[in-house]
Amino acid sequence: MAKPPSEEQRRILALSFELGPDGNVYYRNAWSRGIPVSEAEREAYLSIPALGSRRLWLNAIAGRPSVPRRAYWPTAFKLLAAMPARSGYTFLGFGSLAVYLGLHGDAGILEINATLVGTMLFAIGLVVLSGRLRNARKN
Repeated sequence: MAKPPSEEQRRILALSFELGPDGNVYYRNAWSRGIPVSEAEREAYLSIPALGSRRLWLNAIAGRPSVPRRAYWPTAFKLLAAMPARSGYTFLGFGSLAVYLGLHGDAGILEINATLVGTMLFAIGLVVLSGRLRNARKN
């Protein structure tokens, strides 16, 4: 049997819900419309292991009337704030390593790709850490 999700995983899974006028609203992704759910259904969703299957839960709420989708950026900033700082540091580390290896090679296609991928990983690390810093300043 799979172990229950940790508090960190529950915090990230809880970002799928927003408090609506009549209770909780579930959003499958950033572009989907919301589906109103009860507090018990929300808790059932959060108790499923992070890598577990949610098909039965999704089938139970299928066909309900939906509400308009939520704004993208506030949710993205909430997700960045919920990500552990070690994620940002990991992206920074691997990005720095890839850039270093790319810049100290023979300037072939592999080195150019390593530099580009490393730059992207480094940028993602900065975005994760800046999201956490933004949230810390807000609180």
